[in-house]
Amino acid sequence: MSDYDSLLDRAKEELPEPITQQERFQLPDLNIRKEGKTTVVRNFADVLDRLNRDPDEVVPRLLREMGAARLEGYVETYVLCSECGRPDTHLQKEGRTLVLQCDACGGHRPVRARKPTAETEQEADAVEEGEVYELKIEDTGRQGDGVAHKDKYTIFVEGAGKGQVVKAKINNISGTLAFGEMIEVVEG
Repeated sequence: MSDYDSLLDRAKEELPEPITQQERFQLPDLNIRKEGKTTVVRNFADVLDRLNRDPDEVVPRLLREMGAARLEGYVETYVLCSECGRPDTHLQKEGRTLVLQCDACGGHRPVRARKPTAETEQEADAVEEGEVYELKIEDTGRQGDGVAHKDKYTIFVEGAGKGQVVKAKINNISGTLAFGEMIEVVEG
């Protein structure tokens, strides 16, 4: 048997087992509480642990670029690798450029802040403060509020129950979260 054939046989014997299940990165559910005009994320430390980022690096970017509740946009831009999609990354400066370096696949790319587009500006108008909307309550939140969705917004409706269709007035919007009060039950 030639050297090549023996090496090939040895390589076939030592093949790693194929990957059958790939872990998918998921953010923990945000535990949010409204205190006047302030939005408090109670489990922000858990979120930071999951993102593997320093709070001094995350908070200014969230507030400057996306508002307090646009965490998904932050994750897409500053955490997930564009090559393999894994969150095993870290940020580093190369000259004046901020670079996202992936520890899993070795990929790297410059990080560019996302600028609002006409599409994101249009989405912002999908739900407006002070307006009344008819909503289907799909779930119940941790504090007992009804949870509905409209476009990219998650809407918490005080006093609404799962399965109801209600008219609700939007009192406050923070990023893609909206908080409202039930005006009337339409169905359920």
